[in-house]
Amino acid sequence: MCWLLLVITGLFGCSSAPTEGEQARTLIAALTDLSEDDAPDVRHRRLLALKRLPLTHVALQETRDRCVEAHTALMLAEAAQAMARAQLKQAQPAGDGALAPGATAEIAKAIRRSNTQLEVATSAFAGCRDETRRLAVAHR
Repeated sequence: MCWLLLVITGLFGCSSAPTEGEQARTLIAALTDLSEDDAPDVRHRRLLALKRLPLTHVALQETRDRCVEAHTALMLAEAAQAMARAQLKQAQPAGDGALAPGATAEIAKAIRRSNTQLEVATSAFAGCRDETRRLAVAHR
């Protein structure tokens, strides 16, 4: 009798694994939850949750990874910009526009890091946006 139940279960695909459409909608919801307006710790937590989202379909995994790359690069760019601002403020102790000796190189380095990450983010966001739209249309 048990073997009959196993055969019937196998024939009718009684699986509790989420379908591609269900996974796509979950991915889109997780992406929608990410906002540049949220505090960095909230964004980081949501980004980690997105990164850990269990997806079994390769196209969904690729979309998730592209979007994680975009959001990560943006956060790194923002952190580098904040570092450059802090270094600039620290290098101008009198507030008169004169920079402390040697500060220019470090500030320029932080700005270059930020610009590099912004380029990565811009490219990855284009792919993230296009792939997410495709999924949204395909899995309404």
